[in-house]
Amino acid sequence: MAIPLTKYLNKASHYEGFDIVADGINWCRENITTKYPNFNFRLADVFNKFYNPKGRKSPSDYEFPYENESFDFVFLTSVFTHMLPDGIENYMREIYRVLKKNGRCLITFFLLNDESRNLIQIEESDLDFKYPFKDKK
Repeated sequence: MAIPLTKYLNKASHYEGFDIVADGINWCRENITTKYPNFNFRLADVFNKFYNPKGRKSPSDYEFPYENESFDFVFLTSVFTHMLPDGIENYMREIYRVLKKNGRCLITFFLLNDESRNLIQIEESDLDFKYPFKDKK
């Protein structure tokens, strides 16, 4: 997601990205930051059974490494697809905390409805959710 923004953000702007997958962060540092020093990438030490089993922080306790009201725009692509509700709730609070007043946020979601559940059941979906979902009703 950062690569297209290298053509949009000028040197006075900056991009901050973080992820729990070390290989992705290392790739971004080597291939983006070296050419665009206003693009910074951090490894988040957050536990995920499949993507970062050695992570020390729980997603429900992770504090984004940024000051309050630091960003005009925050976006997440396919992050919540891989999280449980308590982690999502914490990330939503953190997004609110780091966004400036009148800031914007874009989050992508996987739509889990009858059609997508059926496709998962008959193994016709590219995605398979690893966790059973229990509604909090």
